[in-house]
Amino acid sequence: MAAGLGVVKDGEPLLGAHGALGEVGMVPLPPHPDGTPGGTVEQVAAAEAVVRTALELGMTGPLTAKQVFDEARAGDPLAAAAVHRAVGQLAYALAVVSAVLDPDLIVLGGGMGGSADLLLEPLGQALHRLTPMRPTLAASRLGEEAVLLGALATALDLARPEVFERLSSPTD
Repeated sequence: MAAGLGVVKDGEPLLGAHGALGEVGMVPLPPHPDGTPGGTVEQVAAAEAVVRTALELGMTGPLTAKQVFDEARAGDPLAAAAVHRAVGQLAYALAVVSAVLDPDLIVLGGGMGGSADLLLEPLGQALHRLTPMRPTLAASRLGEEAVLLGALATALDLARPEVFERLSSPTD
């Protein structure tokens, strides 16, 4: 899963000079207070990073982010520590995004958004410790298929004018 964001202004997505606006997964993060090295958002705060951290902390077996989040909900201290670390790292990235874009709303999607019940409150608290910006945090209504649905919507937006232009053009 990639860590990215979409910036929407007046109902239109902004793309940036090279079409890469929103590649928040590439934002570098400092080391975690427990001494764990930093990295990029993608490396330390996306759903796959939660699994990697859980394994590093001692959880065993093949794991998914959903399993780690479920175990954290059930009170597993290793899973809870993995989620806590991800929250801390993600808060740094959102603080950077907030300082640059001053968003009114930040929506968590994908594997992270599916566990918003565990993430939103501590993420908001961590974000508020890092920055005076106060965006609203929410979970995506699109669930774990947000990226796929976004790609489909983009494809339709690109294809629709092409198809309808051909259908409405007189044939020679």
